[in-house]
Amino acid sequence: MSFPFTAMELPSADARVERLFRKSFRAAPPDYPRHFVAVSRNGAHVGGYIHYTTFEPGVFLLGGLCIDSAVYRLMDRGDRAAIAEHGSLSRWLIARAAELLGPRRAIFAHTGSVASRRDGDAIGFVDAVPPHLIVWWHDEPLEARARTVEKVRRLGAF
Repeated sequence: MSFPFTAMELPSADARVERLFRKSFRAAPPDYPRHFVAVSRNGAHVGGYIHYTTFEPGVFLLGGLCIDSAVYRLMDRGDRAAIAEHGSLSRWLIARAAELLGPRRAIFAHTGSVASRRDGDAIGFVDAVPPHLIVWWHDEPLEARARTVEKVRRLGAF
C-alpha cells in the first residue's frame, strides 16, 4: 500500500499554505525558510504544513504545524489506514520533513497542545524544559545537550 501524501519543501509559503495556516492560526505563515507540506498523491491537496527554522547548524526550531482535517474525508479506507500506520498525518509530516532538513543535531518544539505533545512523544521528543519546550535529539553529543537546551530556552516561545 502506497502512502497517500508526499512531503516536499517549498521555497516559500504559497497560497495553499496561506489558506491552511490562516485557518489554523488566524495569522500569516512565516516568511522565512524552511516550509514543508504534505501534498496528496494526485497533487490536488495540501494536507499539512510545517515550518522549521535553523537556529544554528544542525539545530532546528519546529513550528506552525497544521493539518487540513478535510483531506481525511476525501480519502478511501486504504489511504486512511496507511496514515494510521504512522499514527497521524501530523506525525508523518514531522518525521518526513525532518528527514528533508539534512544533517540534524536536534529539533526543538514549543508546545502547549496536548495533541502536538502526544505526536512529539510518539516520534521521540522528550522534555527539554517542562512543560512546553521539547526536543528530538539526533546527533548532538551528550556533553553538549544542556548548553544547546539553554540557548534555545533563552528564546522563549517560538
